[in-house]
Amino acid sequence: MPDRKSPEWAKWAAEHPLHKAVIGQPSKGDIQRRVDQMVDWISQGLPRRMRLRHAAEHWGISERRCDELIKAANDQIRRTWEIERPNFMAEQLDRLEALYLLAVERNQLNVAQGCLNAMQRMTGVDGTPSVTYRAHHS
Repeated sequence: MPDRKSPEWAKWAAEHPLHKAVIGQPSKGDIQRRVDQMVDWISQGLPRRMRLRHAAEHWGISERRCDELIKAANDQIRRTWEIERPNFMAEQLDRLEALYLLAVERNQLNVAQGCLNAMQRMTGVDGTPSVTYRAHHS
């Protein structure tokens, strides 16, 4: 990290906008942006040691604070996927229908047929029993 008075400071600060040296005490918005970045790193498959290194480099935070952000990111990911099965099915069917319509519009009939097949499998209309799912709540 360059000295604040050096010519490199502005460039470094622009590249590390959430670093504690740049923002001081982080606001709730800053913390949420860090959590969102941590979600991205988790989704990209970065191992914990790399997340710790990136957090220290980009935000200037300790391992303990990074672990708090990892926990918050995991909670955010978990909340994203806590959805009742009927709602999940409806969303997936809606996406498949949109993809089907786009495929027909672009004359990609194999893709359109694949969408129809997936929709039929999901609903059990193709003759195979639809998959049952029970959420396990602890």
